[in-house]
Amino acid sequence: MTPPASPRRRAVLVWLGVTAATGATLALVVGGFRPPTTTGPDAVSDLLLLACCAGAAAAALWLWWVTTCVVAEVLGGRTPAPHGWVRRSILIACGVVALSGVTGAHAAPSLDGLPLPDRSTSPATAEADTRPTQTVAAPVVERVTVRPGDTLWSLARARLGARANDADVATYVAALHAHNHDVIGTDPDLIRPGQVLGLPARP
Repeated sequence: MTPPASPRRRAVLVWLGVTAATGATLALVVGGFRPPTTTGPDAVSDLLLLACCAGAAAAALWLWWVTTCVVAEVLGGRTPAPHGWVRRSILIACGVVALSGVTGAHAAPSLDGLPLPDRSTSPATAEADTRPTQTVAAPVVERVTVRPGDTLWSLARARLGARANDADVATYVAALHAHNHDVIGTDPDLIRPGQVLGLPARP
């Protein structure tokens, strides 16, 4: 009994598609083939690439051969017997291997093991690198601990020295209170023994 035209046309189209895919896979494998190196850091990767190319070519050819046999049975009027999930799994695995060979044949070369490029140094850059690094020292804040009997005025007088006049002392008292407002509070006449006050710079 001759099978209808639709299954025969479908079988021919499948065979043509598989044949084209097989030819493309073989062309990529052959085009990306290079003799493997036996020494150096690329020896192992070259051998692995060769093995993958050979596996992809073998899987593509086997897939083409199985497809050709099945299509020949369909064109000859025989219905291919079902072969169960094992054959389907093998066919799927072969298709995956063939496709991975197609995509991996032109993979970008690895840059592992290549030396890093030297940093270009111009005369200005070299001069800048050899100049000593200047560090800005943080200002040293002097502190004083309030003792019994101390006032902001007495602390200001002691800070400025005996040569300071009353106007200078009054100005420094205002600066001292503003500098330690969080410790003293709003009343500059109320300081307590044990408080640590920061001394602003002399005017």
